[in-house]
Amino acid sequence: MNNNGTLPHRNPSTPADRLIAASHRLTRAQQNSLTQKRLECEARERQSLHRRGRKLLFREAMITEGYKLGALGLTLNEIATFWNVSAKSLARWRARCPDFAVAVQRGRDEADATVIQALFDQAKAGNVTAMIFWLKNRQPTKWRDKHDLEHSGGLKDNHVCPPTEIIFTAVKEEVDAHTTG
Repeated sequence: MNNNGTLPHRNPSTPADRLIAASHRLTRAQQNSLTQKRLECEARERQSLHRRGRKLLFREAMITEGYKLGALGLTLNEIATFWNVSAKSLARWRARCPDFAVAVQRGRDEADATVIQALFDQAKAGNVTAMIFWLKNRQPTKWRDKHDLEHSGGLKDNHVCPPTEIIFTAVKEEVDAHTTG
């Protein structure tokens, strides 16, 4: 209290300061009780400054940064390395701050969409490797390297198409279906 019996003006930014700001309309007994609570709050604040373990490194600005890093195509491990923390710490941040988790995932999804669009554009332009990659991932049961075939012991037809002829024919049919449909 000041000499004139009023409380000094303080910005109520800490719990202790908020208690002081609330106490100006209270009786002497209530003020004494609040003074005790204020002292306890200040002691807890001082004690929290001397806690063992690492200081929390997460900042609100990291929400935007996380989005940008995800949009650049970085993996979660690469994002953790960027901030010089472990992947476990990054996972904890994502669990504790849903806005951060959403921002990182949104950035990663946008990067994936960009790559998917570029791959699709290449496939439509006739890049056979892009066509095969696209089809193997979009229709894995039809387009995979390993096929389970049963062999009864004999061939009914002596004509065997080379594998490249089969692929080119099928890819051409897929491209024609997409361009005309």
